[in-house]
Amino acid sequence: MGGPKHGKKAPAPSPPKAALGSRARGDEGVERCVALMTTGAWVPGTSHRAVADEFEVSPKTVEGWATNASRIIRLAVAQEPEEIRARLLATLSTVTRMALGRVGVNPLTGDEYAAPDLKAAVSAVAEQAKLLGLVVQKHEVAMSEDEARKVIAEAAAWAGKT
Repeated sequence: MGGPKHGKKAPAPSPPKAALGSRARGDEGVERCVALMTTGAWVPGTSHRAVADEFEVSPKTVEGWATNASRIIRLAVAQEPEEIRARLLATLSTVTRMALGRVGVNPLTGDEYAAPDLKAAVSAVAEQAKLLGLVVQKHEVAMSEDEARKVIAEAAAWAGKT
């Protein structure tokens, strides 16, 4: 009896094992994702499709590469904070430039006009200033109730003298 039992189909042959060079290609894909992410060029929801087209693989494959790239970046942050800080500053600089260079289109005429996103630009510049240590962070000081009463009394006494 040469056929399958009880009318069932024989299982499909398993796909061939991955080619020897596919691991190197995957490493190149992860490196590409790391490069895009660390330069601020990675756009969630868009970049994985572009990388998939570039490497002629499925977007699902690139999702795996991107996950590995994120892990690599997280490890690098712990080991090389100054380099990561510099990359963050570069990314924020790109965000500022994009926000200020934003262009709008008049729906009636189709004419383009400057429409900078000032809120995004100011936010990016503020984050750059924090990374550079140019902004004094507000610190809260914890004190006991007795200390707080004393400070309030001193402030009230001072206010009464003016």
